[in-house]
Amino acid sequence: MVISRASGESTDNSTRRGECALTEDEEELLGCLRRNFRRLVVILNVGYPIGLTFADRYGVDALVYSGFGGMLAGQALTDVLTGRVNPSGKLPDTWAARYEDIPAARNFYDCGDSRPRILTDDETVWLDTVYEEDIYVGYRYFESFPNANRSGYPFGHGLSYTTFDRKCLSCDDHDGVLTITVEVHNTGIVPGREVVQIYLSKPQGELEQPARELVDFAKTVLLSPGESQVLTLSIPESRMVSFHTGQSAWVLAPGGYRVYLGGSVREAQPVGSFQRDALKVVKPVKHRLVPTAPIDVMTQREENWPKGTRSGVKPDTHGVEPRRTQVEQFPHAVLPRTGRTVIFPDVLKDEALLPEFVGNLDVPTLARVSVCAQDGWGVEGRGEAGVLYRPDGLGLPEFVVADGNSGVNLHTRNIGMPSGATLCASFDRELIERVGRVIGEEAKELGIHLILAPGMNLHRNPLNGRQPEYFSEDPYLAGAMAGIYCQGLESTGVGGCYKHLIANNTESGRKRNQSVMTERAVRELYFRAFQYALEIHQPVSVMTAYNAVNGLHTSCDPELIQGLLYDECGFQGFVTTDWCSYDSADVVEMVTAGNAWITPGSSDDAFTKQIEAAVTDGRLPLAQLQDNVLRLLGALVKLNGKQA
Repeated sequence: MVISRASGESTDNSTRRGECALTEDEEELLGCLRRNFRRLVVILNVGYPIGLTFADRYGVDALVYSGFGGMLAGQALTDVLTGRVNPSGKLPDTWAARYEDIPAARNFYDCGDSRPRILTDDETVWLDTVYEEDIYVGYRYFESFPNANRSGYPFGHGLSYTTFDRKCLSCDDHDGVLTITVEVHNTGIVPGREVVQIYLSKPQGELEQPARELVDFAKTVLLSPGESQVLTLSIPESRMVSFHTGQSAWVLAPGGYRVYLGGSVREAQPVGSFQRDALKVVKPVKHRLVPTAPIDVMTQREENWPKGTRSGVKPDTHGVEPRRTQVEQFPHAVLPRTGRTVIFPDVLKDEALLPEFVGNLDVPTLARVSVCAQDGWGVEGRGEAGVLYRPDGLGLPEFVVADGNSGVNLHTRNIGMPSGATLCASFDRELIERVGRVIGEEAKELGIHLILAPGMNLHRNPLNGRQPEYFSEDPYLAGAMAGIYCQGLESTGVGGCYKHLIANNTESGRKRNQSVMTERAVRELYFRAFQYALEIHQPVSVMTAYNAVNGLHTSCDPELIQGLLYDECGFQGFVTTDWCSYDSADVVEMVTAGNAWITPGSSDDAFTKQIEAAVTDGRLPLAQLQDNVLRLLGALVKLNGKQA
């Protein structure tokens, strides 16, 4: 039996029958099949984890998660069911038996209880989503709290038609790097591949810690029966740190650390340990994105379940409240006008001329370049998401962008790849790099210069409509897969875009939905995924999210864009808004915060006049506008250099 569930942008899913829960017809069919057949296999052709209590009720013999497998999903599923291909995927998320077992359930707008479904563009509704579960997302909760209902399937779980033995040959902590050597042996009767997962347990002390955290993974080659492979995994100190709010620093807490090896988070066994005798400050940072009021968060010490009383629709609200008013400023130097004639083809020959080129642009031209000219989603377009406005006489090259997590989204036939969550279930770095590369190659053939992908927000709650587009509940897995995907994509000369920065975890009223969380949750989970991706590969661009975080829309937050992204991560590319962010966020505030491209914009002066006026009256520093354009045009230099 196949159970299918749609999921996508613009609306969230719910606990209604036919969504997270089964319909009466599905229940009846399962009962009929169980009564009349010796074996019952259920294929989960779903974009998000649904409730699984039916599996026990009907004695289901096997569950197969196929996800959204792209244009060849049927063939791939047939190969697995018939044994032609031995499955080797692992769950990139915890599958709870019941939705209500998830800590984030109380703080997520669910229309399953007869409340109205809120669409993304509803201009009358403002919401708050309070992250009371704090750092306990997914397996971090289920493996840390003794009373958690663990009757579902754990993170990293996956079965095979063969069996494997994993043996740790060595586990050494030297100069801040943890090196683990593992031998994987195929002990079964058919060829197969296995995923090695390494988890770290940090000492409980001043900083409360989840029971386990994924710090690395690796996948074997296809091993024949009796064959073995030795894998060596190296984990840097930066992947073992925690954020200490009081110290405003990334630290290694004092105490004993334990290393676990296994095929899932739950079955992983201890294979080593090391000690830190004193608190070590690895990287001091500034406080950023601090919540405007205290949050009562979950702790293992009290096991206080989230209440959800501060989340939901905010009546009589017409903006982000309370608004964060003390915001860090990031001054820039004004680029002087030299008076020399420099056009962009000169810059392509000598990149050092780019600051002079930007410095010679007047304010109307700077504003015009900062606003996207148009999109091609209408009948007359070809489906492109945006096109750079090219003022006369500058020699700017064509710059066209398109959506494309799973393919090049145009009004033309193209390769349909599996969704992000399905790809991530492979735990296969080589595979996801190849997927990114193929999408880039096709984009280049179709005249697209940048793909607005990968989407890499965390799976905080399975009802998020964009769950299948994103990768995982775990920041390291999500960040690693996104970085490798983008590396493959940009190897073709086509740009990539990490999105959506940050905490775009719901579609219900997303442009007017505020995520409220601790600074530790921001840094250890939601921004951390982007940080991991940036360590692997710096893309051409990053896209801000629609939602607000702790008192400011992300598109209007200089602490997020210029603080976390530019200052702490050294990001050199440009930042773009999500499409029509100006429906709920102020254009001038977005540009002042560091957004270099306002999308989808227009070819008239509806948005450019706002920017020009803000420079004139001093609300928008000229140096900030120049810096934005410098980054945007720097991306064009980078891409045209590669494509040349």
